[in-house]
Amino acid sequence: MNRTRAERIANRKRMIKRRFGFYHYLRGDDINDSYLFAKLSVDNRQMCSCYMCGHRRKYEGETIQEKQIAEYEKYAMEYEV
Repeated sequence: MNRTRAERIANRKRMIKRRFGFYHYLRGDDINDSYLFAKLSVDNRQMCSCYMCGHRRKYEGETIQEKQIAEYEKYAMEYEV
């Protein structure tokens, strides 16, 4: 079931209001800054991009499964399995 434009707008306003309370409490800074951070966080909910919160592949390279697949493909091409 598709949401209507009114539902999307209402949900976005609700999330901005929720995030505004969080940022104003957490940061304790100017109301305009808290509102700005609230609007930005609704569009992109990831709070941080450090190595603990960010995408693992960016910091550690390929996963074990990806390495295994690459090794198998290399082996298959070499020996035509």
